[in-house]
Amino acid sequence: MTAWVTEWFGWFYVLLATAVLVFVLYLGVSRYGHIRLGPDHSRPEFSTFAWASMLFAAGIGTDVMFYSVVEPASQYMAPP
Repeated sequence: MTAWVTEWFGWFYVLLATAVLVFVLYLGVSRYGHIRLGPDHSRPEFSTFAWASMLFAAGIGTDVMFYSVVEPASQYMAPP
C-alpha cells in the first residue's frame, strides 16, 4: 500500500511541499512579512540567535530520543 501511494502520489507530495515553501518565502519578503503578531508596543522575548539555538537544541534532542531506541534495534536486525 505504501509503495503504491509513493509511486502514484510522490509527485504530488513534492509539488505540494515546494508550493508551500514558495508561499511561505513570498509571505516573508512581501508586505505581509512585517506584520507584528501581538500589540504594537510588544517586542520579541528572544533574540534571533536565541531562537536559532532553541531550534537546534530541539532538533538534537529529538534525534537523541529517536535514535536511542531505533539504533540498537537496527543494529540487532542487521549486524555489522
